Amino acid sequence: MPDQIARLGLLSWPQDEQAALRNLFRHAAVNWFATGKTAPLGQYWPDIGNDWSQDIWTAEILLLALIYLRIDPSSLANHMLAMNTVWSTLGLVTAISPLRNLDDIYPVLENAEDATAMHAVLKGLYRYALACFHHIITYEVLMLRWEVHLARGDEKLASYLLEVMDRYEPPQMVDQTDDEIFLADLTKIISG
Repeated sequence: MPDQIARLGLLSWPQDEQAALRNLFRHAAVNWFATGKTAPLGQYWPDIGNDWSQDIWTAEILLLALIYLRIDPSSLANHMLAMNTVWSTLGLVTAISPLRNLDDIYPVLENAEDATAMHAVLKGLYRYALACFHHIITYEVLMLRWEVHLARGDEKLASYLLEVMDRYEPPQMVDQTDDEIFLADLTKIISG
């Protein structure tokens, strides 16, 4: 789970280990958004019950991992839009919805004094990713996707998408330059 990796201080890990995880989760996400299969990762299904919950859970795990691993969120959003599959649509929905409560994630590090900075970086990464997602995955873009699913006769997914669109609320616009500088500085401090 991405939260467990984050608690273990992912950003302080050696760059080659981070790169290996980044590559693994990138391949899994590309495969899942296209086919609904998470290869090369295994499939983990928590027992949550309704039809979309398992796929949304998978999308959330993949998106959080990619955010923590510093995959460009704009590229990720554009990729999901280009795929135009059921799973990419569920990924779009997940990307604009609140993910985990990051206040519950506190890193457990060798040097406890680094935990506050690491927690700030994780929150900054998430805030930056959410702003990027909402910049690309607009209400208008979701409406176009809704029309596509409706035209395909996928009324159940179209209905679910419309339900999410009713709750669409982009974050307050902030200067992303501040977050970019903040993340670069804190990442240097933690990994340096």
